[in-house]
Amino acid sequence: MNPSLSKTRPILLSLIAVLAVMASLFMAPTTARADSQSITGTIDASSPTYVRPVTGGCGAGSEETHYAVVKVTITGTGPTGSLMDFAVTPNGDFALTTTLYDPPFQPDMPIVNCYGAKSSSADGEAVEWAYTNPITILEGFEHRDFYLVVTGSSVADLGAFTVEVNAETLPVEVEIVPQEPAPDTTAPDLTLPVDVVAEATGPGGAEVSYSASASDDVDGEIVPDCSPAAGAVFPLGSTVVRCTATDDAANSSSGDFTVTVEDTTPPELVVSDDLSVEATASSGAVVDYSVSATDLVNGPVSPVCVPESGSIFTLGETTVSCTATDEAGNASEAGTFVVTVTDATAPVLDLPADITAEATGASGAIVDYTATAADAVDGAVAVDCVPAAGTTFALGTTTVSCSASDSGGSVATDAFDVTVEDSTAPVLDLPDDVGAEATDQNGAVVTFAASAIDLVDGDISPECDSASGSLFPLGVTTVTCTATDEAGNVTSGAFDVTVNEAADRPDDDDTPDDAVDTEQPDSGGAGAEQSGTGPTASELAVTGSTIPAAGLSGALALVLGGLVLTLRRRHGVR
Repeated sequence: MNPSLSKTRPILLSLIAVLAVMASLFMAPTTARADSQSITGTIDASSPTYVRPVTGGCGAGSEETHYAVVKVTITGTGPTGSLMDFAVTPNGDFALTTTLYDPPFQPDMPIVNCYGAKSSSADGEAVEWAYTNPITILEGFEHRDFYLVVTGSSVADLGAFTVEVNAETLPVEVEIVPQEPAPDTTAPDLTLPVDVVAEATGPGGAEVSYSASASDDVDGEIVPDCSPAAGAVFPLGSTVVRCTATDDAANSSSGDFTVTVEDTTPPELVVSDDLSVEATASSGAVVDYSVSATDLVNGPVSPVCVPESGSIFTLGETTVSCTATDEAGNASEAGTFVVTVTDATAPVLDLPADITAEATGASGAIVDYTATAADAVDGAVAVDCVPAAGTTFALGTTTVSCSASDSGGSVATDAFDVTVEDSTAPVLDLPDDVGAEATDQNGAVVTFAASAIDLVDGDISPECDSASGSLFPLGVTTVTCTATDEAGNVTSGAFDVTVNEAADRPDDDDTPDDAVDTEQPDSGGAGAEQSGTGPTASELAVTGSTIPAAGLSGALALVLGGLVLTLRRRHGVR
């Protein structure tokens, strides 16, 4: 016996036995002892797959397709070179590829024992060829097996088919041999991301997405089961993600990676716009302002500012600098704004109300007043008024204009009126009541002195209803005098003039020394005759009801309208 044949025989027998068992699981074989046989089979998505050789030869292919195996057995002896015809026809609108193996067929080594491969030229067309049997049935064997492997031309070409075999004069047996893939004991290949670092987006952490995949040699792509799942919210800190991929054969692989959620984002700081504040005192002003900060994780955060809100800011510009720090120690960039304290407020003038003063002379009156000013920054400031206090204000209304300025150059102005008026009446100077002796039955001519003086207008001539030098009748006459100044102020006064009847003239011997004689002047009326020493001017003045005669050395002649009144003092001479 050929030594190589003795080694091959056990292998062939083992393969035949395996194929026979597999055939019993797929479908019951159809057997016949004739030179022609046919059988139907099916390839579908559940059929096993292998990488078939290229069409037209037995070169290694690259496309994996589903397949079914048809076993052809010839029995008996036949001449070398006898022919077998094969025809494989798709029972549908798809294309087939048929590969002939001179046994055995080994799916994991598709080009071993390959005789050739042919494909349909179009969907639904049969694959046909004539196979020349180069070797007779070996000595010691009663049959020889061949294998037709029927596949779709692509992975999508699936359906039923019919195999027809013609072995000329040799009996043949045809059967479908089920082929099951080798047990799947390989776990899927799990692909996980490297450790993930994510930034927190809120107090709960962050929603983190990641990509985990798995690939299986048999089942293809598998979606791993990961916990926590991608897209879940991961808390602050590190979380281990565990992923497991399991194929249909229950082979599984697991792996893990770490998702770290950290807070490295500083708070968002919002500061005030620049502020301009008016000073309220020499130290400046108390300024309140508003700043805020918000953190993605911690929420509202209290900023720290220097100077603080509510501090006293001095005059001028002060830069406020603020920062905010979250619980993770992330500090915002400093935010600044400028507070400017200005002194734009003028002093407050305190002026008197309008003043009315009484004139004290023709030039008016000296008027004093008090004007002050207070400034929020400088305190009391000087007031400049024109006309100044203590000056003489003319009759009428004079506007006093005042101004006060502070160190910031702010000026306050205001005014008030000073009115000098003349409401004081003149002062009358009238004589006391006057007494006179009648010179005739008509009475007597009486003279008197009446005057008036005004603070503004000076001397004023009063008007009397009975003028001095008038003829006053016997009895009592009231003389009323009135003085009016230029302002229309009027004053009045009165006195009485009493004219008494003259006593009878006595004889010369009986005339007392102090008697007063009254004589008619001569027709010339130009003067009065007097004897003795004439009276002095004071003796001629009428100052009361009695005309003094003591000490007179002459006579007083009063010539009024042709009437001569001679007052003569006698010295003991008749």
